Amino acid sequence: MERYPPASGGVTTKTNHANRCKWLMGDIPCGQSFAVFDDLIGHLGREHNVQGPAERKLVCHWCTHRGSCGNQYRRDAYRRHIATHLNISFPCTVTDCDKSFSRVDSMRSHVKKKHSKG
Repeated sequence: MERYPPASGGVTTKTNHANRCKWLMGDIPCGQSFAVFDDLIGHLGREHNVQGPAERKLVCHWCTHRGSCGNQYRRDAYRRHIATHLNISFPCTVTDCDKSFSRVDSMRSHVKKKHSKG
């Protein structure tokens, strides 16, 4: 399982409300804030029923500029999906590379393909 550090620890967000829950409850976003991404993920499971078997299909009710997100995804992918709503990015770990990725697995793949010797 991917661990997402707090917004200040190597992960950048493009908002002053890092890790604020914007899951819609009717027409109103939840609004609860969390210092750590994993705490937000736990909240989504407990309070908004974003839980269950890995293959469970979910519909995202995150508040966006156009209303509810509405994207469908498997429960095992919702951590990555929510991270995209928070504009979390993972910068390349190689010095002098300015690339950044929305998913940590994409950043790791980049490092392996572009920066590994051999």
